[in-house]
Amino acid sequence: MAHVAGNDSWSFADEVMILEAIVDMSDLEGRHPSLMDLHLELHGRLMRENASPFDLAKKKHNLKTKFRRTLEDGGPQQGGERNQKLFELSKKVWPDILEMYPHAYDGMTTILHGKAGAGGEARDPAYVLQEGRRALQ
Repeated sequence: MAHVAGNDSWSFADEVMILEAIVDMSDLEGRHPSLMDLHLELHGRLMRENASPFDLAKKKHNLKTKFRRTLEDGGPQQGGERNQKLFELSKKVWPDILEMYPHAYDGMTTILHGKAGAGGEARDPAYVLQEGRRALQ
């Protein structure tokens, strides 16, 4: 990816790449990669030059805060495809936060978990998440 001289800001592509890397690198229990591992994975691929592990930690925190605020507001309201893309990736990165906002589950059970109840009906997402956690223990 081309670097812009003196670029100290985060691009949309960088934000997507960070979230995708976290999803791809998370283990079966949902634990995120260490900041050093994330830094090594993304080094040289981001548009932001010289992003340190501290910079990645701060960006990850800011993306998590943005996700929480978006959920509090009822989902992505503006910003079009970009905000929707970040929201969809954030759901995969922080399903525990999504679980705290049941109103955000409307119609998402099968999208999040790919399954429905025995009769084909959508199941309660909090129950499905709890079921998944039990299966991993």
